[in-house]
Amino acid sequence: MIVTIGAIIGFLGSFVPQLMKMWQDKKDKTHELAVMALQIQAQKDIGTQKLEEVKVVAESAEMQALYESSKVAPSEHVWKWVNSVLALLSGSVRPVITYAFFGLYASIKYVQASSVAAFYSNISWTTALSKTWTEEDSAIFATIMAFWFSGRILQKFFKK
Repeated sequence: MIVTIGAIIGFLGSFVPQLMKMWQDKKDKTHELAVMALQIQAQKDIGTQKLEEVKVVAESAEMQALYESSKVAPSEHVWKWVNSVLALLSGSVRPVITYAFFGLYASIKYVQASSVAAFYSNISWTTALSKTWTEEDSAIFATIMAFWFSGRILQKFFKK
């Protein structure tokens, strides 16, 4: 009986090193897969970072191109003050258009308020103006103010 038990233990004992080897191999392969997954993630992160770098460089180049295109090329055949005037005019196109439309809008509001004040002879100028200022006027005014004053703030906020 002891011989039989010894034979069975010896027979099964020969499988123990092989089972340990298989178990260690499985652990090694699981570890290698985890390392490969981390390497793949690191490569993805590096790719994303490089893409962000390319975007930043492209934005910088775009801004530089915009600045360069707005410059007036100096000419040797004209006076320096002409170049200065041309540079001033080139850089002031958008603000001048904005001022022109604001003037047009203000004059329309003036005519409306004057018409209301003339129609109701006993109404004050401020009351007439408040009657002509509508919700649409408030929306237009808020949009223009937000456009002019929030652009740089948003750029600074999202750059950080």
